[in-house]
Amino acid sequence: MLCLGFIRWIVHPKEHFVMSFELIMLSLGLVLIIEGIGPLLFPNRWRAYLKEISNQNQQLLQRLGGSLVTVGVVLLIIFS
Repeated sequence: MLCLGFIRWIVHPKEHFVMSFELIMLSLGLVLIIEGIGPLLFPNRWRAYLKEISNQNQQLLQRLGGSLVTVGVVLLIIFS
């Protein structure tokens, strides 16, 4: 799937760039909305959650981050 997108970009780079830029901006907007819901609606819980996360060891945080990145890549591959 990603190869087909790359081939399309080679054939029509300007058209693909505009579509990709719009998609990236829409995705970024959605991420910002989702990330902002916690502190907007539950500021005290959000603060406590951040304190709890900051007290975790580095390996656990790296595993969590790696898991999130892996799930994100898999979703991009499936839906692209």
